[in-house]
Amino acid sequence: MPLLRSPVLQACVFAAVLAYVLTWLVRIVAPRVGLCDKPDGVRKLHARPTPLMGGLAVYVAVIVVVGIGWLFGAGSIDRSQQGGSTWLALLVSAGLTCFVGLCDDKFNMQARQKSLWQILACIPFVVWGPVVESVSFAGMELQLGAGGAVFTVLWLFCCSTVINLTDGLDGLAGTIGLIASVALAVLSALMGHSAVMFVSMVVAGSLIGFLIHNWPPAKIFMGDAGSLTVGFLIGGLSILSSTKGANGFTLIVPLVLISLPIFDTSTAIIRRTLSGKGICTGDHGHIHHRLQERGLTRLQALMTLSAICLLMAIVAIVSARLESDVIGAVACLSILAALIAGRVFGHHETSLLIRHFRTAGIVIADGFRTMSFGFTTARLSGVGANRWREYWDRSRLRVAESGAHGLEFTCSDARNGQTLLKLHWGERDVRTPPNDNGWTFRYSIQRDDGVHATLTVVGDSSAQQPGRRLGDLFPLFDSICRHWPIDDAETPAGGEIRFPSIHPEESLDVPLSVSAADDAQQRRAA
Repeated sequence: MPLLRSPVLQACVFAAVLAYVLTWLVRIVAPRVGLCDKPDGVRKLHARPTPLMGGLAVYVAVIVVVGIGWLFGAGSIDRSQQGGSTWLALLVSAGLTCFVGLCDDKFNMQARQKSLWQILACIPFVVWGPVVESVSFAGMELQLGAGGAVFTVLWLFCCSTVINLTDGLDGLAGTIGLIASVALAVLSALMGHSAVMFVSMVVAGSLIGFLIHNWPPAKIFMGDAGSLTVGFLIGGLSILSSTKGANGFTLIVPLVLISLPIFDTSTAIIRRTLSGKGICTGDHGHIHHRLQERGLTRLQALMTLSAICLLMAIVAIVSARLESDVIGAVACLSILAALIAGRVFGHHETSLLIRHFRTAGIVIADGFRTMSFGFTTARLSGVGANRWREYWDRSRLRVAESGAHGLEFTCSDARNGQTLLKLHWGERDVRTPPNDNGWTFRYSIQRDDGVHATLTVVGDSSAQQPGRRLGDLFPLFDSICRHWPIDDAETPAGGEIRFPSIHPEESLDVPLSVSAADDAQQRRAA
């Protein structure tokens, strides 16, 4: 059959067979060199120590088959010096990335060290291979100039990292890599990049051979050596298969292609950051964990995620075929939004993010309110006695916003305890013990003029308005106690002044000042 005679299909089958044999060999070698993943009962829940060198088998299969293809000119691989340097750069950087992963599997490197070595591993590809000079999306094109090399390294690093972070379920990273590499092969065929199609199918074949051993229950793991390498190859091949040629990059297609790993990684960063944990701290919040918490088996979770990745791959191919980035972006975001809305994944992180944004808004608003209180406090110490009612009104209206329904301010002689002044607002006696939802705040100081000032607030926590905190009024309370004039002509000596309760229709947000009626009353008293 003509299909079976296709060099691309033959190379894919050969890569699958070779990867299968090599994976079988490294299953024997890995325990002898100490490259096994041992269960710990917390994060690593597999039943027994499992070899970790599956990624090395995949990489060796890729370089062998691609090398043979280059020697014999299979798959229309460019054998010129420029073309050869491109593929050499890809394989050398992939090999260095694989070596970094092996070191991490063996010695458990720190996250910063691992990231630094990943970045250094990308340098051969940037130096000898193509550098992204422009990025396009929805008809807009951004020229990167000198920043093209930085973008290329960042893209390759991110692709490696997101695939690496999804490698927490038997067969998941390999299946995502398989779907992505086949999709890249289809995209390359549509754009006429036959060499990229050839290499992409070789990568797909190598992953197929490995997945036979890695399918649940896994007999061998890919390890960081595999997940980092597969992610790097996907990133590099996506650059080479770009619809804009070697130096241009259509951003949306590869983003859609690996959108599920990107989404999983992004939610992990949000979840860990907002929960006060380190970004590199492991947890059980990844999408495959969430699916298993909902009752799915490992195989069912794997098939579900594979179906989502396959759907994303179809979206990427359709988007490239129709040459519409908008269609791809809208379809991809709609699928991810459906996962959130259906509480399949991402709902917890989205709610956490919304709560933090809401809290930040409240803090900003409270900051302006506290600043206003600060200005009031600064003015209070220098005003005359005729302004005392304005600040009392300000206090009682603001404490009402905090759920208070009783406010009392007393000044007494520190020597004999004689009451000099007592102001009271509200219907409840502040000396009555609070109920289950009630609270009491009391602030008392001894002034330099021999006056003992006490301000007491009682309230109900269920009546507190959102964003209104009693603690914001503390500077105002302190200034009232310290500076309230006792020689006010309007205040009867030792007398008590009671103010009516605040009615629902009384605005709590209007600027507070002495009303015209108060002015008239003060003039009559004068």
